[in-house]
Amino acid sequence: MYSLFVLLALTLQLVACQDHPRSLIYSRGAVKQYVGSVDRIEDLAASLEACSFNREVIMIPATEVFVDAAAQIMDQLGRFGIEHVMLITSTEQSCNASLKLIPHVCCVWLQPPLPENEVANHGFSSHRFLMHIRLRLAALTVRLRYNVMFLDTDLIIFDDPYKYFKQPPFDKANMMMAGGVSEVNIGVMYVQNAAPDGPIAWLFAEVPDRQLRWGEQPEFVQNKEWPKLFNWQHLMWDQANFGDAFQSTVVGRPVVQSAWTYQDKKFNVTWTQMHARRSHPLQKHDTFKLSGELEKIARQPEVSLAYVDMHRPFTGGQWPQQLGGQILPATRLQFSQHWQDQLRSVREPMWPDPDDPACTQFSSKVWPRRKLRAAARGSDRSEGQEEEEQQGVPDDWEEVQEGTAGSGTELRYKSSQQVEEELTQMCWALPWLEREVLHSAQAQAHQCPAAAELQHALAQEALTQRSAASSLGGRQASRTRKLTAETTMRTRAASAVATSASARGGAGGEGHKVSVMRQKRMLKETAGSAPAGSCPGPGPVERATFLPHWMSVSWNHRNMKAPEWNRDQHPPSTVIGHVLWLPCDKRIYKNALKMSYGWYNWSLAYQSRGGQVFFASTPQVPVPKVLAPGPELLDVMARLPAVPFLEAMRALVSAAAAAGRAFAYPALSCNALQRIIHEFPSKPNLKRNNDGYYSTGTVPFTVLEKEGKCMWYDYMYNVCLDEGLGLLPPEFAHLLSTLPPEAAQPSASNTLQLNPPPAARRLLSTADGASQHQQQADQGDSSSSTGSWLSRLWTAWQGAHAAKGPADGVDSQNGKGSGMPAGDGDSAVGVRRALLNDVTAPKVQLDLASYREAAGSLGDAPVVYINVVPQLKNLHSERELWGKLKGRLESCRALHMF
Repeated sequence: MYSLFVLLALTLQLVACQDHPRSLIYSRGAVKQYVGSVDRIEDLAASLEACSFNREVIMIPATEVFVDAAAQIMDQLGRFGIEHVMLITSTEQSCNASLKLIPHVCCVWLQPPLPENEVANHGFSSHRFLMHIRLRLAALTVRLRYNVMFLDTDLIIFDDPYKYFKQPPFDKANMMMAGGVSEVNIGVMYVQNAAPDGPIAWLFAEVPDRQLRWGEQPEFVQNKEWPKLFNWQHLMWDQANFGDAFQSTVVGRPVVQSAWTYQDKKFNVTWTQMHARRSHPLQKHDTFKLSGELEKIARQPEVSLAYVDMHRPFTGGQWPQQLGGQILPATRLQFSQHWQDQLRSVREPMWPDPDDPACTQFSSKVWPRRKLRAAARGSDRSEGQEEEEQQGVPDDWEEVQEGTAGSGTELRYKSSQQVEEELTQMCWALPWLEREVLHSAQAQAHQCPAAAELQHALAQEALTQRSAASSLGGRQASRTRKLTAETTMRTRAASAVATSASARGGAGGEGHKVSVMRQKRMLKETAGSAPAGSCPGPGPVERATFLPHWMSVSWNHRNMKAPEWNRDQHPPSTVIGHVLWLPCDKRIYKNALKMSYGWYNWSLAYQSRGGQVFFASTPQVPVPKVLAPGPELLDVMARLPAVPFLEAMRALVSAAAAAGRAFAYPALSCNALQRIIHEFPSKPNLKRNNDGYYSTGTVPFTVLEKEGKCMWYDYMYNVCLDEGLGLLPPEFAHLLSTLPPEAAQPSASNTLQLNPPPAARRLLSTADGASQHQQQADQGDSSSSTGSWLSRLWTAWQGAHAAKGPADGVDSQNGKGSGMPAGDGDSAVGVRRALLNDVTAPKVQLDLASYREAAGSLGDAPVVYINVVPQLKNLHSERELWGKLKGRLESCRALHMF
């Protein structure tokens, strides 16, 4: 009978999940499975050919531990017919294990040679190895000209992402992600129409390159004089290095902010602020009108989007000491060289080395030397100077003006934008920075005489200037080169345009316009090609747009209530929800929030987890029997003070283990749970108050019919759940949904009868009365004198607490929330104590044998309810049981005490 109910419940859930519109990129049935190593570029190309659709592919990293979370993401995408998914694993064994649970998925692995030492191990061990190879595959995939969506496994896909990513204004972006210029997150990213040699491809390739170069030559960072680095864990973190490489493309030169932010045994705030002052002004905002689906989900007719332009970074051979000097070793060893060879094995143009001497003239374009000098001085700049810097004024603007003032000539160095505008007027086929076109080997072939002439002019001038500069000082040489080069460029360009216009019979005519458009397209397609010994130039400028909260939002670990993540809301509040991070075990929280909001596909879990769908499941007992607090006991627990609450929890977990059952951790009202949690810090001897990661977090629990219930973060640890110890509230709710009503609902036949002594029964009765008075107070009922008194106390406590800030919106760092009562003199404390002082849990003392006999009388009932707290007198005497429990009670944060 139980199996029949499970099958019926799962079938109903599966039917409810079928009604979804097709994705804009609908790939169901169009993808072929590919399984294998992609160490060779030919194998990667074959896997992408099989697993992509319209050159779109979605990459999801997964380990054997998180394969269920990956399966849930794929199922959510599958609701819209999206099947062009590639699972990335670290080994063949991991891939094979994943295929047992997700049989038809594309699955690949990569095992590149890696260094092994103290520094390297922080970047290439365990989960970080998977993140390293994910970035490698990302770089190669972008170089192979695919559009890629990158998804972590701790996500909820509320709606079809392509429906929004392919609509204006997002369709114009080359990369989309959450965050900002110095705080990007790589859990959700989408790359489209990126050049194989552009800044986005460089970005994805640069992150593993930095890890490899520091890992293969650890002495470079270990022996660095300034800054003095020490935190190798953070130095080798993929997220930190991705943020630094991204910022490098924004400011136009390689920088390292986050990875090197731990200096001299501390977090260097000044270092971080210095970089932020240079990159943040380069973030731009534009307002766009919205329509259709975008307007519906944004719930507004227009939106201001933040974005940045991304450039190829160049150093000009200069590594300013203010930025830490040279950030990478001067030479490569075999591991980073192998990576470079792999990148070049893609038969596409390659970006130039940022240190290439041939590219000196392109350095400091976005972050000029003048700005670095100001940063080093730490001086305050005037408003006008700040505005001038934001507009990208070239580095030697002031110096050239000083050198030419009163010199008797009208020539002076112009900004790149001014020169570009003039050249564009001369030749309509120059839509990018003039320096890219000047160095294009294909300029003549594409019928742009001005570009061809300019290229020739610059090549000739380069030879002249190299010899002339050797006899001049550094600043004067730079000044002379720029003035002479501009004069030659303008003269030759004007002549070339005149010749070109004459040959075409004038600049007008429809035929000419068509020709120019073709020239633009062909020049863009060949951007980055360059003859040997020359610099490809700055290359294409690509745009990164930061996703607004209604496109992607993280579930804030500081008590953010997110009832709008409930699956019943249409349209959803966001397209993609990202858990991001909770101070709990990843294995638990990656799926626990999906369960809480009703986005967890339990029928899929029975397949992908081999029937072991609960965190407490074991191969021997996939569906544990449960001991759960009954309604009366739950009512009392919601009003217990903090320490008695912990005592009751410890006793109930012990009683459940003694009966061979898992304990159903209680879902209490959010206000009650927050009140209990916020009382903990007032007990200085509690073990949890000495824990640096102590949290006041709760998760709204919307899958229950009763609203306003929450579960505590501290339930979400392996040690609190696994090996049959406990069930989370959403797990228990699912279990009940699979049972017939007579087995799921509390009744005399499934409630453990442990009669408390008369005093405890009176206490339970008093607690029930207090609960009724509390409900009357919530409803404004003052019909009785006692009820009126309790109503006033409860209202006063809620008012005093609300005056300090909402309970679920406090800053929970180290448990010292802004909404937490401050001390004995606080009115909220006094009112709360007056209301709760006499409430204790009803208890009954029993020896272990008597308790087991009573529990055994209920037979094999899947759920047994209990309404008192059993105190087992001789629990310590059973060594095996106590050996299992002792470590759990001391390690589970929801249970440990003094």
